[in-house]
Amino acid sequence: MKSFTQTEIFREACRALNKFGLYISFEFTTNLDSDLFLAAPYLNFQEHSQIIIDGVGYLLFDTREEMESHYRQTVGDDGPTETNPYDGPVRVYALTCNNEGQLETENT
Repeated sequence: MKSFTQTEIFREACRALNKFGLYISFEFTTNLDSDLFLAAPYLNFQEHSQIIIDGVGYLLFDTREEMESHYRQTVGDDGPTETNPYDGPVRVYALTCNNEGQLETENT
């Protein structure tokens, strides 16, 4: 038997698909749902409903620039970012990975 953590799956997906990745996780509560879209403005219910319901997801990108842009928009425990001034109650954990499967940056 072989077991994988979510981070290992993330790393393998980025490497195997030659994509840059953004792993996100958050605690979803219905009374804070609109704040989720402020803390991670690239999310929308039409395209990301399962990620929103699960509170975790992997976003894969063709370029580092696109991945980094999404990362910079994500408000985590370290508060507002240079491109997202949101300072409400919702925080979204974000972890980046390069296209070789190496983890790079997290917003804690």
